Amino acid sequence: MGRKIHKDSAEPDLDLDPDFDPIVDLSRLVERERDRSGPGTAARRALEALAESRRLREQLDDLEDFDSEILGSGGSRADG
Repeated sequence: MGRKIHKDSAEPDLDLDPDFDPIVDLSRLVERERDRSGPGTAARRALEALAESRRLREQLDDLEDFDSEILGSGGSRADG
């Protein structure tokens, strides 16, 4: 079963009417990505990846602290 896509959730430059030409829209997307690529984009993506890595590390640390608090307080953890 395919998922339904709300018309407002698409990118603004995509046409969702039934007779749009996907090849034309694809070429616009490729052109836009080509324009967006470059050293600035690569640096931005690297910074975003670093920020995501730090955020995930903080969440993992929080979970480990929570787990050690529960196990340290005499509680038992049920697996499965």
